[in-house]
Amino acid sequence: MAQRLKIAAIAGSLRSGSYNRMLIREAARLAPDHIEFTELEIGDLPLFNEDVEQNDYPEAATRLKRGLADADGLLIATPEYNYGIPGVLKN
Repeated sequence: MAQRLKIAAIAGSLRSGSYNRMLIREAARLAPDHIEFTELEIGDLPLFNEDVEQNDYPEAATRLKRGLADADGLLIATPEYNYGIPGVLKN
């Protein structure tokens, strides 16, 4: 039996109906049974602020950090705007 793998997936688009979200969900659907996908949300992350980072992390950042730490791999599906990635993903 294959080892269970946990994949954290991040969509670089905030739209609920984005092609990138659809791509992640399709990858999860097509993946073998031993691969588990968890879609992590980045839309509720606050803008980066080093002062905040020195204190307590916001709950959304803590959830993202925990989700990434628990994963064996990472899948990022993102649109490309003007030859770059969206601001929400840069954050």
